[in-house]
Amino acid sequence: MAGETPDFDDHFKYLEGKYKYELQYQPMKSYGPGRPPLLRMYAIKLQPNTYLITGGGIKLADTIQHSPGLKDHVLQNIDRVRSYLKENGIIDSEDLKEDI
Repeated sequence: MAGETPDFDDHFKYLEGKYKYELQYQPMKSYGPGRPPLLRMYAIKLQPNTYLITGGGIKLADTIQHSPGLKDHVLQNIDRVRSYLKENGIIDSEDLKEDI
C-alpha cells in the first residue's frame, strides 16, 4: 500500500557458512520469486529492516557450494563491504547519509 514501509526482515535470511556467528554487519540473502527461486540478492544487515545490498546472482546450481564462481564473487563482495563499513565506523543507516 502507498506510504507503507516494506518489511525487508521478512525477505532476508541469514547467510550461513563462515558468517554463521557474526553479530555485526550480518550477511544476508534474499530469494527471488518463483519455485525454485533462481534469483538471489545478498546484503549486509545494518539494523532492523535496513540492508546494504552487496550483489546478486542467478542460481544455476542447487547450492552456492556447487557454483564456485558465484560463491567466490558473493563472498568477496560481502567481505569487501564489511571491511569498508568497519574501517569507516559505519554502523547504521544514519552513518551512510551525506551532509548536504
